[in-house]
Amino acid sequence: YLIEGDCVGDPGLILNEARMNCAFASGETKIGVLRQADFNDLYKNQPEISMAINRVMSRRLRFMFMLAEDASLLPLSQRLARAIVRMGHSLGEVNADGSVVIEGISHDELGKIVCAARQSVGRELKKLEREGAIEIQYGKLIIHDMDAFSARYDTLLGVEPVVPDYKDRPH
Repeated sequence: YLIEGDCVGDPGLILNEARMNCAFASGETKIGVLRQADFNDLYKNQPEISMAINRVMSRRLRFMFMLAEDASLLPLSQRLARAIVRMGHSLGEVNADGSVVIEGISHDELGKIVCAARQSVGRELKKLEREGAIEIQYGKLIIHDMDAFSARYDTLLGVEPVVPDYKDRPH
């Protein structure tokens, strides 16, 4: 799940090769296209771009290592909770009461994100709900205390939070 300003296909620009990934819109989406020649001109004429790209790619690499570590070392319940933390920070909307609402995500989609069956995801979500960590409504997940939920699941395997980029953005 990407948010405004995120990029997809940019490694292809950097490598001057075909894109190796794709994206699917799950709602109203506005996209921009950067052509190879324009990218090359920007890269040559704006030296700060190379440093910014290095930071973005390093964060992505760190994130991919974290996902691989999660998949190999964490049980489903914790992988799912970490995915919900990431979505809460990136996709969540803050209610008037301070709770964070994630809308439009199905159990099937969550299952794909954490590499688990929809039924298993449903069972784990119910456990989180029984613990009072989340509330499940049709088409919505509600995190009543995002800070507490993040604190519990952010640093299960390491000291790095799962969403360092999104911490400074409003939910």
